[in-house]
Amino acid sequence: MNKHKKRAKIIKKIFILGTIGLIYATGVFFFNDRFTYGTVINGTKYSFKTPTYVANNISNRTRNYTLKIKGDNTYDEVTSSEFDYGETYIEGSILDLKNKQNPYLWPINPFLNKKYNLKTNITYDEYKFKNLYSGLELADDTKVRDSKSATLEFDDKGRLIEEKEVYGNRVDKNKLEKAILNAFHNDIDEINVKNLYIKPKYT
Repeated sequence: MNKHKKRAKIIKKIFILGTIGLIYATGVFFFNDRFTYGTVINGTKYSFKTPTYVANNISNRTRNYTLKIKGDNTYDEVTSSEFDYGETYIEGSILDLKNKQNPYLWPINPFLNKKYNLKTNITYDEYKFKNLYSGLELADDTKVRDSKSATLEFDDKGRLIEEKEVYGNRVDKNKLEKAILNAFHNDIDEINVKNLYIKPKYT
């Protein structure tokens, strides 16, 4: 009886170990040419995707991209087609990222840092891009107020009066352009421009 119990335990252990080994081997095979769970490249999730899929997605995504731009009382949308924005991956760079993920370590890879910034070739029509600003609602003077610095003035009685600063909602054009390009590159769907407002020089 004891022999039968021992034999059953041995068979059970072999079965468990065999199952674990099969699952591990399947994982190694699967992740040999795929990114592990939680992989993020330039802000986009690519869990279980192949390098070929990533390459194609980068090109297709940027050709059909729309960015929402929100302000205090303004709302704009900018599309990649408006200034011919596009990105292509650098040959071999995606595969290099994949090679950083060891398929034999797939059980622990999800717990490691998997956020990557991939260098790409970015192209766009600079003339069209520079002229985007004037057509945006956030540049409409009927909806925009300028910031004013604090001032000291004498009133009619000769008293020195402080006029406090006024915070407006006019966007710094250069900062906005950088924010737009950063959003397109990092797959950000929406930005708020409140932190891009031109502040009073003196407060």
